[in-house]
Amino acid sequence: MGENGRRIARNTLALYFRTILTMGVALYTSRIVLEALGVSDFGLFSVVGGLMLLMGFLNAAMVAATQRFLNFEKGRSGSDADVRRVFATCLFIHLLLALIILVVAQTAGLWFLNNQLTIAPDRLVAANWVFQCALLAFLFNVISAPYNAAIIANERMTAFAYVSILDVSLKLAVAYALFKLSGDRLQAFAVLTLFVSIVVACVYAWYAWRHFQECHTGPRRDKRLFREILSFSSWSIFSNLSIALRLQGANVILNVIFGTLVNAAYGLALQVNTAIQSFTSSFIHALNPQIVKSYAAGEMAKMHVLVLKGARLAFFLVLVIVLPVLIETEALLGLWLVSVPEYAVIFVQLILVQLQIESFAGVAGAAQSATGRVKAYHLTLSSIGMLNLPLSYILLVYGYGPEIVFMVAILLSTVIAFTRLCFLRRSIMLSIRRFAHDVLLRCAAVLLLAPIAPILFRQYVPDTLPWAILVCCVAGVSVVLSVAAVGLHRDERSLAIRFVTRRLGISR
Repeated sequence: MGENGRRIARNTLALYFRTILTMGVALYTSRIVLEALGVSDFGLFSVVGGLMLLMGFLNAAMVAATQRFLNFEKGRSGSDADVRRVFATCLFIHLLLALIILVVAQTAGLWFLNNQLTIAPDRLVAANWVFQCALLAFLFNVISAPYNAAIIANERMTAFAYVSILDVSLKLAVAYALFKLSGDRLQAFAVLTLFVSIVVACVYAWYAWRHFQECHTGPRRDKRLFREILSFSSWSIFSNLSIALRLQGANVILNVIFGTLVNAAYGLALQVNTAIQSFTSSFIHALNPQIVKSYAAGEMAKMHVLVLKGARLAFFLVLVIVLPVLIETEALLGLWLVSVPEYAVIFVQLILVQLQIESFAGVAGAAQSATGRVKAYHLTLSSIGMLNLPLSYILLVYGYGPEIVFMVAILLSTVIAFTRLCFLRRSIMLSIRRFAHDVLLRCAAVLLLAPIAPILFRQYVPDTLPWAILVCCVAGVSVVLSVAAVGLHRDERSLAIRFVTRRLGISR
């Protein structure tokens, strides 16, 4: 795994540079937007823009399918013509998908927006502006998605780092521009956000077209590939629909029952979710091509090692962010936001717990997708996940508070995590006992050890912002030291020490 390991490390570092920068700027931008729009309009943007994300399950499934087929074709040493044919067919499918989404959004989507959501009558026009701009932005993302998949398949992760800098810089400029604009700021924000989405989508497409030969083709339909990709992605669509319903469907339910003020708190929790989840997704983007190519080449032992190490590292990477934020949620939200909406603290804490439980999901999903046998996998997991919507609605109707939505999601995520292991045992012959010993026990040991120091430290310091930040630093360091002590194998620990000492110019 020498060269492949170094490639994964380089790509991961590039994506982490991108993630740290984009996360910081995105969270700061959310603060400015919340201040400029106000809590009610911010909540309105969250729920209306969320309707487009709800339809985004189609695009997410197709992106995953495009990455998988490009990686698989490259892994089995397919010719350039074969890879180009895969890309052309995926591009055709995405154009068809964009047309379907346009029709559904302009019919069922508009009806739901204007007749079912709880929106003040004087904000209905602005809500429709948000919806149409979000729809156009989403369509551009759908059409450019195959080019993004080509960048990942070719493992050019630095491209994502550079384009992400452009993306967050433009969004930050948009946020500051809101204070200079007269008129309806929500409408202006929707239009400017659309402009940023178009620019970013075009830059990704231009980069892929310039650097990869397979992208020098237009949309074409290869009948065999068309059926194969649609068959593969149909079950991914069902899975992504489950995720969309859990996240954005819950947002819609909260709007219907509680109104846009609760949507503001929910939207902020999703911002935190997206920011932290991007750490894991960056790692998966770097690891996924190697998992798929290992399976395509028949190297199952190598694939098992990648899955086990990937699952452990994904858990640790999430924990190093989750633990500090979980301990000092209220102080950090107060630092981040000018005004903290009601329910924001508990929403963020609960979504952090769910994030930690789901930290294995990306690696497990990549391994299962590599096999191509995804029907039963997605059908089972999605059926469990879709229970979140009816269960949450029933409990809300019976008088439970809005936080029950997250509690139901945590319970179902735990069930889904165990179900994933059962599927990997059958699909790639990965021993559950080996996974439990190599991943679960080490993660549990870190999870028990890491919180001790920051929790004890917090008991003896004043409840002020500077000390809260110091507690977060102690928590982060505690996670790193706990991982080094009990989370890594001996060879991994030695490799990490050599890497750090080499970077610091220290000779051992």
